[in-house]
Amino acid sequence: MSLNEYALEELWPTLLILLVSGSNSV
Repeated sequence: MSLNEYALEELWPTLLILLVSGSNSV
């Protein structure tokens, strides 16, 4: 696995949480 793929898999949950939090705060 490449570093980019590893970073993506690690960051997906964080990105989803940020998107949901941003949508809820608006």
